[in-house]
Amino acid sequence: MSVSFENLKAWIAENPNANCKLPVLREGFSKGVSVNVSTQKEGENVQKDSLHWEAIPIQPATPLSCILYITDPMYSLTPEGARGSILREKCTELESTYTSILKGRQFPIRKTAEAIIAACTGGSSACSALGWKALCGLFKIQIVWFDETQKLLQFYPEELHLWTPENPIYFFSCLANQVWTPPSNWKAHHLGMWLSDKENEGWRINYEEADGTMEELKALAKELEVFPSTKLLKAELCKRLGKARAIKAIGKWDCVPDVMDISTA
Repeated sequence: MSVSFENLKAWIAENPNANCKLPVLREGFSKGVSVNVSTQKEGENVQKDSLHWEAIPIQPATPLSCILYITDPMYSLTPEGARGSILREKCTELESTYTSILKGRQFPIRKTAEAIIAACTGGSSACSALGWKALCGLFKIQIVWFDETQKLLQFYPEELHLWTPENPIYFFSCLANQVWTPPSNWKAHHLGMWLSDKENEGWRINYEEADGTMEELKALAKELEVFPSTKLLKAELCKRLGKARAIKAIGKWDCVPDVMDISTA
């Protein structure tokens, strides 16, 4: 059957998806920060704060779903109801490779396997700390985890002082049902100032505490060039040194920070 060009144009015009476009991966976001791959229309379940961060709802609500939404444009374009099969496929792939990637006592084989499966497919233990850490190791990413109800931030891997600006940083909700994406001019070295701003807004931030004997802690304080103005109990010193160590480490991504007084850190 021959079809005229006019008929073809008429059929194209009737297609409700004719004007849809693939999401844009913002240049400069491939390293150090998350990419914005939102496919939703303006005002459709996407919240924006005053600094143009976007809060994008994620379904299914699992840690792996959050990661794939950011890293795999085809996943973000897939209807929510059809994403389950992609998650299961990826879960099978991760199960077959995790033992060769995740090493050390922090990743016991059986518990890590269970945590990965839950983080991929959901369930009551989907958002376990072990699951988040395992996915960070498998995807070579760094996660700022947020709880808006408690106004709490924490990090995966927990050792913020060992993070690198070369690995992507993603912002995921504690329930894995929301992704925060930053404005287009946001870079990895802005993380320190962003954390400071959040703290000023009343958010609590869980920095990994320093550990060791009192002599080791004193040596660390000297190395960090931080000096408490008052005598501190060991537990408090560990907490404040851990924060100072993290802040100084990420500060080096852009510049060397000044000496700070951890008595008020």
